[in-house]
Formats: sequence, C-alpha cells, structure tokens
Amino acid sequence: GGALIRRKNADGEYEYFLAKRSSSLSQGGGKWGIPGGAHKDQTIAKAPNATAKEEFMEEVGGDISALEPIYVDTNKVGAEWAYETSVFEVGPDQYNDLSSKDGENTATGWFTGDQIKKMADAEMLHPDFADSFSNIVSNLEDEDAKTDKPIPEPEVNVEDVQATFDTSNWKKTGSQAGSNQGAFYTDPDTGNQYY
Repeated sequence: GGALIRRKNADGEYEYFLAKRSSSLSQGGGKWGIPGGAHKDQTIAKAPNATAKEEFMEEVGGDISALEPIYVDTNKVGAEWAYETSVFEVGPDQYNDLSSKDGENTATGWFTGDQIKKMADAEMLHPDFADSFSNIVSNLEDEDAKTDKPIPEPEVNVEDVQATFDTSNWKKTGSQAGSNQGAFYTDPDTGNQYY
C-alpha cells in the first residue's frame, strides 16, 4: 500500500506529496509516485493502512501513524493482488521537511492536481499511479462536496433557554434618560447595579 498526503496551499488549492523513484528501481524507476510498497508480513497486511504508514516513514521520514485516511482507493492489479492507496489530509504547511531517506527516491515535492495531470501527460508518473490518480481525485472531490455543504444550525427551543440572572427580586433604582424602556436595577443580594 501507499500513502497519498494532501493539504491546502496558500491559494486554498489542494496539493499532493509525491516522490520520484530512483532510476535504479525496476518498478517505476525514474518516475514520480507515492511512497509505498508491499506488505512486509501478514501481521502488517491485516492492519488497515499499516503498510502505507510504515512505507511513508521509511521512504521520506514522515510520521503519519496517528492519522486516519479520508479515503482508500483499491486498484486491482492482478487476480489475487491489489494496491491500496490511503489518502491522508494534513494542515497547510505541515510536512515541509520530508525528503528521500532510504534510497528508493531521489526527489520529493508538493504538486497541485493540475501539475500532476501535466506530469501524467508527459509520462513522468509511475504508470499505476497515473492510472489511479484521476479516479482518486474524482472520489475525493465527491466526498469534499458532501462535507463542504453548510451544516444547518439547530433550532432553539425557547423552553430550553435558561436565564443568566434571576432578576425577580431586583429593584428599579433609576430610569434611563430619553427612553421609557431602559432602567437601572440593583441586585439586593450583591448590591451590584445593572442597566
């Protein structure tokens, strides 16, 4: 599995973290993709997102172990094998210090969706990632549209509203000049005056 990290940039546009695979690798060498790989053992394989989180830490030094994915894409690449891309969202300007750590990658960077599409057109992306990226972004946009709708405010039931002060025993001690609505009151328990 692999980890696709997204965040909003200063323009409010989503950008995604990619790593350029070392040209010496047989799978996708010299192409941009996401940090990821195969499960190391059955224990990790059974833990959701564990491989994506472990590979991200190994390859680029980013600890995403506390994050939960906002979306998981499963790409069936064989009869009995699938590649899962777990998408995680972080805050703006987080994870600026990521870099190649284990020799599997030679460069890293943050790219907008439009930049990644241009990279795909120029055949700069790992083929499997290029095939799945547009599907992932489309599904994320669908999810974002659902969550970006304003949440309706709950209606307030007047009977549920409690008074801040019990003013039933307050004494009127003066009127406001020029108004027949306002007045000064004194709380006999504290001696405090209120308008």
